[in-house]
Amino acid sequence: MIFTKASRADFWTGLFWVVAGGAIVAMSARLPIPRHLGASAMTSPGMVPGLLGAALLALGMILSLRAWKGRSVLGPDDIVDPASVSTRRPVVAGVLMVSYALALTFGLPFTPLTVLFVTLFIMAFNWQGQNPRQKMITCGGAAVMAMVFAVTLEFVFEQLFFVRLP
Repeated sequence: MIFTKASRADFWTGLFWVVAGGAIVAMSARLPIPRHLGASAMTSPGMVPGLLGAALLALGMILSLRAWKGRSVLGPDDIVDPASVSTRRPVVAGVLMVSYALALTFGLPFTPLTVLFVTLFIMAFNWQGQNPRQKMITCGGAAVMAMVFAVTLEFVFEQLFFVRLP
C-alpha cells in the first residue's frame, strides 16, 4: 500500500486513537465497583469512561482503515494553504463556550442558559451567506432545536441519572 501524505497522517492518527481508546477501556474496567453502596456493573464508575474509550477506539479504527484503503479525509490533490485558514470560527466557539461555563458557574439557571447558548452557537455558524428570510428560518430552527436539546438534557440528567443541574 502506498500512502499519500494525508492518508499516512490519518493512518497514524487513527492508530493513536485506537491505542488511547483501548487504554481507557482497560483502565475503566479495572475501576472498583462499590457494591457496598448497591452499585452494579451498569452503574460502576468505569461505565461512562469505558463507553467513551470504546467510541474512541472504534472511530480510530475507522480512520485507520479508511487511510489504509486510500480514502483519507483530504485527497492527494487537496492542499490547505495556511494563509487561507481563519481563526475566527474557533475564537467564536471558544468565547461562547467559556461564557456559557462562566454563566453556569455563577449560578444562572441551566435550561434557559442552555437554550440561549445552543441557539447562539447554531446561529453563529450557520449565518453566513443567507438572505434575511433564511436567517429568520435559521433563527427559529435554532431556537426550537435548543429548547428540545435543553429540556431533553435536563430530563436525562435529573430524572435518569439523578444529577442536579444548576
